[in-house]
Amino acid sequence: MASGTGDGARSAEVLTNYATTAYAGAVVAVGVLLLWAITALDWFGRHSTTQAVLEELGGLLITTGVLAILWDLRGKRDIMREVLAKTELSSDVVTTGISRAS
Repeated sequence: MASGTGDGARSAEVLTNYATTAYAGAVVAVGVLLLWAITALDWFGRHSTTQAVLEELGGLLITTGVLAILWDLRGKRDIMREVLAKTELSSDVVTTGISRAS
């Protein structure tokens, strides 16, 4: 029975990985598409202000997508593991009955 619970948590984590990667990948793809459109279309050559704004927006979308993947798939989970490890340690101290340390 215990392995069934672990399997469910693992499959939920895998599903979250896929969803995060898909959303962040879509954001990165929009950023790349935007940067490509700026270089491919002559209209932007005549509208330098719009070109500059959209170049910055494209770069921002790419950076945001990459950081979202890194944060969600690695950083956030590492922090949660650390917090859970501290909580487990605290629970172990309470279970042993230690009330004061010198």
